[in-house]
Amino acid sequence: MTGLELVGFGALPPSGAPLLDGSESDGTNSIGGGIGWFSGGGATLANTSSPAPDGTNTAYTLTEDSGGGRHMAYSYTGTISGGVSASAYLKDISRRYAMLHYEDNSSDDFTNSIFAFVDLVTGTITDSGSTGTMVLNSVTIEAAVGGFYKITMNGTQVNTRGGTFNIHLSQEATKAASSIDYHGQPAYTGDGASSIYVWRPKVVD
Repeated sequence: MTGLELVGFGALPPSGAPLLDGSESDGTNSIGGGIGWFSGGGATLANTSSPAPDGTNTAYTLTEDSGGGRHMAYSYTGTISGGVSASAYLKDISRRYAMLHYEDNSSDDFTNSIFAFVDLVTGTITDSGSTGTMVLNSVTIEAAVGGFYKITMNGTQVNTRGGTFNIHLSQEATKAASSIDYHGQPAYTGDGASSIYVWRPKVVD
């Protein structure tokens, strides 16, 4: 499910900037080649044909299940080396917090990664960081059309290999406040209903 994007109405742009609608040029998506997006770790990513920022009905819905553990969707990238940018448009439905997490697939314990927690109600970055050899250079959140926010993490990947881009639902605003599993990702017992919209997840080398 490559090329998802979210739409919304009424969000205020930061510093008078125009609302993003997905038309910005920010590189070729490394997620592709028929790999697609997968529901994983206790969530369902469904094509609900919801309005997206570009005016199409192409936003997906990520809904947590009622089990314990992670609640997420993920996809693999092509080979990445050096600078890497991972972004997605997200919008709150009934789950306020989310986390973006990119890892370089260097080992099963995902020791090399960058992450950012976001508040989709206030449009703020609530926590961010990196682990292992990866470096988080910057993270931004920008208002988009229809109440969506575009979150972008810019990092440096030392190892030349493919990566995994994860989008998580979260009960908490920070990593410190969350129960973290061995992947370094938030884990909790879901309610079977809380969800967010997801559009145009993208990784650029």
